[in-house]
Amino acid sequence: MFFHDHNSPHFHAEYGGEDAQFGFDGRIIGGYISSATARRLIKNWALVHRDELEANWKRAKQLKALSQIPPLE
Repeated sequence: MFFHDHNSPHFHAEYGGEDAQFGFDGRIIGGYISSATARRLIKNWALVHRDELEANWKRAKQLKALSQIPPLE
């Protein structure tokens, strides 16, 4: 999470050497990941962890440590 990048809250994800930025609703807002399966899994992960993503975004804006969110496995 790099809150200084853009105004809209987002997170970064990588797959197969490609990376993209995703909104907390799981939509790509920048970059590119060509695998439809990877994009679907990332979207589902974001929806499950949306509250945690939003809480971490607020922490980042306050320069506080982020909480660990379980990765996509």
